[in-house]
Amino acid sequence: MASVASCSSMLVAIWMSLSRCIQRRFFRVFAVCFVFSVSLAFHLTYHTQYPHHEPFEAPITKPIVHGNPVDGLPEPSYALNPFPHSPQQPSANGTADEPRKPWLAAVISAASDAERRMLIRSTWMRIFDDVPFDGRFVVSNPGPQWTEVVANENRTFGDMIVLDHIAEDDVTANTIKTLEFYKWLVDNDVEYEFISKMDTDLWLNARGFWDRFLLPRLSTDTATGIQKSTVQRTVIGELYYSPTWDLVFPHGLCTPSHGTWSSSWYIFRASNT
Repeated sequence: MASVASCSSMLVAIWMSLSRCIQRRFFRVFAVCFVFSVSLAFHLTYHTQYPHHEPFEAPITKPIVHGNPVDGLPEPSYALNPFPHSPQQPSANGTADEPRKPWLAAVISAASDAERRMLIRSTWMRIFDDVPFDGRFVVSNPGPQWTEVVANENRTFGDMIVLDHIAEDDVTANTIKTLEFYKWLVDNDVEYEFISKMDTDLWLNARGFWDRFLLPRLSTDTATGIQKSTVQRTVIGELYYSPTWDLVFPHGLCTPSHGTWSSSWYIFRASNT
């Protein structure tokens, strides 16, 4: 009992000494803040109910075509029959085997747009025929109306890639057609060092693009003469017409105001497997 009394008297003595040292008004402020802090801590510790958050779910979105949402792909209006085998007919003098070219320039085209394909063949694909690239046109299943036309084109030029498992319509062309083309390249092991995708309304300065972006990323095997990529995870994004960058023929890359996407083969293979 004596020890308890001595402790109590000691606490009282400390309290009285603090009261004499601290002015009364500051002491009151301290006491109020102390009581408030203890009450707040007690409230947060024992009385706060933590709300339960549902796991995040991605919002449901629809494909957007020309600024309008669409409800998935439309049903094909014609039967998706396999495209007939139509290899290129050799010339009268025969065809010599050429070394594999490191660059694929693929133009996404509608099956019915034969006139635009001929225009491209006769302009930048012919002007830059000294650049080591393969020009190809990618079309969906042409349907009964255009199958023979596309087959004749392929027999003549040998530059058609036909995705006969998807229909030729506006929604498909603006959603999955490019992805299906990438899958076709991987599934058929059509390997290039670089692959560029573009539309028919683009005029490509193949020489400028080759010299500025692709050639510095290639090395040539001295024994075989084959050019191999020195990079892997490389994507060359859209390149637009711009007067400030002098992207005008013959020094520029693309005209008019539409771009091209190019990737290394590693990117295509990794993203489609």
